[in-house]
Amino acid sequence: MALRISTVIRETRKEKGLTQEGLAELIGVTPGYVGQLERNETTPSAVILSKIVEVLGIDANSLFFEQTEAMPLSREIAIRASRLSKENQEIVLGIINIIEQAYRKRE
Repeated sequence: MALRISTVIRETRKEKGLTQEGLAELIGVTPGYVGQLERNETTPSAVILSKIVEVLGIDANSLFFEQTEAMPLSREIAIRASRLSKENQEIVLGIINIIEQAYRKRE
């Protein structure tokens, strides 16, 4: 599992165009520490892990479980909605309700 965490951190950091130094600055650690994480030489604390998830904009589950193209759409919606404010989450639910009602009327 630790190897998966280090791999996801490294790959996502690169995808986002961040250097180890840039990520380190954003999460409040040294670049050397980020290097150690990416080489699987240390395991991040829960606090650091939560900062990494926030900064990289990833689902925490992706650090532990492989995500595939077949990831259910409902899960993707839930992940994205969880990043929104409570008010915006209620708007999303309202939109889903409208779509459900329109679908029922068509049946």
